[in-house]
Amino acid sequence: MSRTPLLLSLLVLPLGLVAACSSTNESTTGQLISCQTDPGTGVILACEPTDGDSGDPSSCVDVDEDGDGDCSDDDSSDDNSSSFAPSDGSDDDGDDDSDDDGISDDRDCDEHPGEDGDDDNSGVDLPYDIKMSLGQSYSPIADAFAEKGAQPAAILSVTGATWRASELSAGTPFVITTDDCEHAGNRDVGRDRVIVSWQNADGSTDADHLDLRYCE
Repeated sequence: MSRTPLLLSLLVLPLGLVAACSSTNESTTGQLISCQTDPGTGVILACEPTDGDSGDPSSCVDVDEDGDGDCSDDDSSDDNSSSFAPSDGSDDDGDDDSDDDGISDDRDCDEHPGEDGDDDNSGVDLPYDIKMSLGQSYSPIADAFAEKGAQPAAILSVTGATWRASELSAGTPFVITTDDCEHAGNRDVGRDRVIVSWQNADGSTDADHLDLRYCE
């Protein structure tokens, strides 16, 4: 009796399982991505790989230098290494492409609030995310600002997620529970992205996104 069909079936099954676990929305290093933006603040909401710039005014494009699927890249990344950045033989493509990545500033996600090219925050800034542990008490927005150092003069709004919305908007501390860990967030299970708008001591205003990662 031939064992060939049995061996083939054993080989095919793992390959099928691997294919089923692959994400079609997962970006790779150096890939062009398109990101939807908040119409009021310009803050980045969500990104996905793309073949080109659609020109949609409610979106922007960027080169994903660190392969995480977002336009915020590691400090060690260099946009000039991307295959999407055309080279003209010079080190500077002009004032309308300040990071020299081949994408004009008016379409570049890096120029949006809180992203790599946005330096106008009066010393107040948010990290990309805040990770919160089960059973511990947090004031996530204030705690996130504290990670970067300075607190804003005032929080103007916290939008984008319905989970814990009242506590987040009021700055009320709360203890992380299993419900927080297991709720269906707008980014993933136990994970939400909010848009935080604030006022600086000099009266200027800024906005940025913050990922709330419960039970990590």
